[in-house]
This record gives sequence, C-alpha cells and structure tokens, in this order.
Amino acid sequence: MFFRLLLAVGLVAAAGCSIKEDRSACLCHLTLELSRETVFPVGILVLSSDGPVVDTIIVKNSVCLDIPRKMLLITVSSGARPGGKDGFIIPEGGMCPEFLSWSGMVDARQEEILCRPSLRKHYCSLTIKLKGSVPEGNPFSIRLKGNYCGINLFGRPLEGAFLCGVGTPEDMVRIPRQGDGSLILQIVKDREPVHDFAIGEALVASGYDWLKEDLEDRTVEVDYAMNTVSLIECQYAQGPQLTLIL
Repeated sequence: MFFRLLLAVGLVAAAGCSIKEDRSACLCHLTLELSRETVFPVGILVLSSDGPVVDTIIVKNSVCLDIPRKMLLITVSSGARPGGKDGFIIPEGGMCPEFLSWSGMVDARQEEILCRPSLRKHYCSLTIKLKGSVPEGNPFSIRLKGNYCGINLFGRPLEGAFLCGVGTPEDMVRIPRQGDGSLILQIVKDREPVHDFAIGEALVASGYDWLKEDLEDRTVEVDYAMNTVSLIECQYAQGPQLTLIL
C-alpha cells in the first residue's frame, strides 16, 4: 500500500512543475470572465507566434483554460468567429453580422491570469428609408460599396471589397468598421450603378467616428423624386438634417 501511494505521488509530481525545474515549460492557468450582457455563443481564439493554441466556443460567463507560458494574443468574439490569423472577413455580397469582439496581448509567463474582456461593437447598422414618389415598378435598387470588408484580430478594419445590397425600402444594412470615408451608396438600375453617393464622406463630415470603440448606428433617407439623399445625423435626435445632392 505504501509503495502504491508513493508511486501515485511520484506521478503527480512528474506531471507538475517543481521549483527546481524550468517553469517555462509549465502551463499558465487562464480564467476568462465575461459580463452578464454577453451574447452567447462566444468564440475564444488564443494565438502564439507558432499558431493557434486554443480555438473553441463557450456558452457560459466564466471559463478556465490552460495555455503555454509565453506572450499570447487572445481574441474573444460574438456574432462571428475570426477565420484564422487574418481575422474576420465578410464575403462579397454579404452583410456584416452583429460582430462584437475584444483582443489583447497577454503575458502568460506566470502561474495564472484573470481576464475580464469587454466586447466592442464593430459594425454600424445603417437604416435606409425611401422618401417621396418612387417610380412605378421601382426599377431601382440600393447597394453599399466600400474598401473594408472585415475586422482583424486587433479590432481594426481589414482592407478588401465590401459590397452589400439593400433588400426592401426602410431596410437596414450592417457595415463593418471602416478605415476611411470611401464608403459609397449606389442607386442601381439593371445591375448597373446610375448614381453614386459618397455616404462615407458625409458620415465623417457629420462627425461620425469609425475609431470609436462601440460604433453608432445611423439613418439615411433616399428621395428618388428630388434626386437627393438626406443623412440624419443621429437616429434618436430631433435635430437638423444634412441633405446632399447625388
């Protein structure tokens, strides 16, 4: 019985890290605690310089993970999951999901870490309303075209073609975080653009901040009869509107 107990203790000691051993080979105990407002499921991606260490999905507010003792990038996301080291990319023609994420470099060269990530909103919900008389049969459609198609692992805009159509009048389209004011609203007929509206420049001119941690939503009005687009500065504010000619 004594020898069995000794053997069991020896196996436990061999599996752990003693004070005399090189502790860089040991694991760090990571605890992630998410707020009650978090929308699940949530994706967890842990990357080292050698590649992914953890890539999993959780459905609870607290999780414990054993990770290597080194510098690591941790990404926590809701609404979509990053597609590898490049981040989250929206296929051309698709709408941005309700993508929330948090990323941070973590020094895991220690016994344990407690991390409380705060997920940020990386999309703008743009509501597009039709105003005035619409031509009979409504041969026109609306689409948005931009030069940023996703979010990298650090929460910054990813360059690439973004193209998303708007289904019906008074419809809403979600736009990923943009890197500049190059976003274009196009009026399309027979699959060809007939009017381009520099909505990205108008948003920036109205004070919209694409660098804000949680992106705000906006509303625009398209008036076919007057050939204009009105940008409502704040969806909930009773203030003046900015009208620009297409």
